[in-house]
Amino acid sequence: MKRSFLSAFILCAYLLSVFPVLPVFAQDKDELQDQIDALEKEIAQYQREIDSTAKEGDTLKNAIKQLSLTASKLEADIKITEKQIKKAQSDIGYLGNQIVEKSETINIHQRALAGTIRDLYVRDTNPITLVLTGSDSLSQVVGELDTYKTLQDKFKTEASSLRTTKIGLETSKSKTESHKKELERLKSTLLDERKILKQSQLEKDALLKQTANKEENYKKILTDRIAKQQQFEAELREFELNLKTKFDANSIPKAGTRVFSWPLSDILITQQFGATVDSKRLYASGTHSGVDFRAGTGTPVLAPANGEVVGVGDTDITCPRASFGKWILISYDNGLATAFGHLSLIKVKKGDQVARGQVVGYSGNTGHSTAPHLHITVYASSAVTVTGKPSQACSGKTYIMPVAPPDAYLDPLSYLPKASASQFKTR
Repeated sequence: MKRSFLSAFILCAYLLSVFPVLPVFAQDKDELQDQIDALEKEIAQYQREIDSTAKEGDTLKNAIKQLSLTASKLEADIKITEKQIKKAQSDIGYLGNQIVEKSETINIHQRALAGTIRDLYVRDTNPITLVLTGSDSLSQVVGELDTYKTLQDKFKTEASSLRTTKIGLETSKSKTESHKKELERLKSTLLDERKILKQSQLEKDALLKQTANKEENYKKILTDRIAKQQQFEAELREFELNLKTKFDANSIPKAGTRVFSWPLSDILITQQFGATVDSKRLYASGTHSGVDFRAGTGTPVLAPANGEVVGVGDTDITCPRASFGKWILISYDNGLATAFGHLSLIKVKKGDQVARGQVVGYSGNTGHSTAPHLHITVYASSAVTVTGKPSQACSGKTYIMPVAPPDAYLDPLSYLPKASASQFKTR
C-alpha cells in the first residue's frame, strides 16, 4: 500500500517536472483563438469591400481592386488555416501527454490491484473457520476479519479507479484521432487556398497585361465579352429548347420536401430562381437558371446530399466569362441533380462518390460572374446530361457543360432548407 502510494506520488512529481507547460499551453491556445477571431473580422471587411466594389461599376480600376481585395482575403484565409493547424497540433500534443499520464496511472493501478489480489489469495487459503478453531484470541479473529474487509474494499477501489482511467484513456485516444483527421483536412485546405491565391494573382497579372493597364482597352474587352456571352446564352437556350429528353414528374421529390442541406456554412441568398429583377437585367432569356449565394472566392462548397459526380468542367476554356466557368454536376439517389458554377477550384472528379457535407470545391468568380459567388442549379437528374457542342459564339471551340430541357430546371429553394427572412439579400 505504502509502495503504491509512493509510486503514485513520484509519478505525479515527475509529470509536473516534465510537463510544466500546460498552463502556458492554455494561454497559447486562447491567443491563437483571439488571432483567428481577428482574422475572421478582417476577412469579413475584405468581403464587404469586394461586394461594394462590384456595385461601383465594371471598370478596369474596380476589376483590379476586386482582384487585389480577393488576394488579401485569401491571404487572410491562409493565415487562419495555418493558425488552426497550429491549434490542432497543440491539441494533439496535449492529448498525447494525457495518454502518457493515463497509461502510467493504469500501470500503477494494475500493480496495486495485483498486490491486493495476492493478499486476498493468502487470506482465502487461511479461512476464518480455521482461525476460529485455532488458539488465536477473539481480538485476533476480529483483526483478521477487518484486514480481509479492508483488502476487499481496496480491491473495489482500485478496480473502479482502473476502469475510470481506462475510459479516460480511450476518450483521449478517440479525441486524438479526431484531431488528427481535422489536421489532415486543414492541411489539405491550406494547399487548396494556396492554389486559389496563385490563380487569383495570375488572373490579375493577365488582366493588366491584356489591357496594358488602360481603361479603353478594358472597355473593348468587356464589350466583346458581353456580346459573346449573350450569343453563347442564346445558342444554349435554342439547343435546350430542342432537346427531346423527358422525365417523369413522379420520379423527383415534391417541391418543399427539403431533401438537401445548405451547400455553404453561411447562407445569404443574393438572387433567386426564375424571372427576377436581376435576371431580366443580366440574362437575355430574362430568367435565372438557379439560385445565387454570397460566397467569397475560396469558400468551401459542400455536397447537399450523398451522390455521384457525373461531370466536371470549365466553360471558360471555350468561351471565357460566358457561362458556368468551373462547374461540378452531381446526381443523387432522390432523382435530382445539382450543378455548382463559378468555382475557383474543383476537388472531385467524374465517378467520385460524395457524402453530404463533403467539400467538393471552392466558390469563385469564373464564368459569367460580376463578383465572387456560388451558383447552384437543380435539375431532374434523368433529364440532364453533360454534352459537348461546337460553339458559335467562340468558333472553333466545343463547350462541355450540363444541359437539360427548360422544364427539367427546378427551383433549388424548394429542396434546400427553408430560408429565414434574414437569409435573403435586401436591397
